[in-house]
Amino acid sequence: MKSKNPSIPLCIVLAGMTAGCNIFERWDAIVYPIKGNRAESIDIGTYKSLEKCRAAAIAKLEELHIHKEIGGYVCGRNCMVKVGFGNARMCAETSQ
Repeated sequence: MKSKNPSIPLCIVLAGMTAGCNIFERWDAIVYPIKGNRAESIDIGTYKSLEKCRAAAIAKLEELHIHKEIGGYVCGRNCMVKVGFGNARMCAETSQ
């Protein structure tokens, strides 16, 4: 039986070929006004690179006049929110 839409197999092949590429990579920036208090966090957005994520997080801390000794941030790569776990994020990687 022939496929009615020949572009579907092509899409699957292209998706498989690009799986190792970073074209779908995204970094979520989360700022913590107090490092030890993860319950109090500010989600400041999603960025296309770790460098942009870090720059945005540091800029937000400076905007809020929070010194790095008191506050902090985390950049998470390709995060998903896990409902039922306190809306915790599950990320492929995290970095500061």
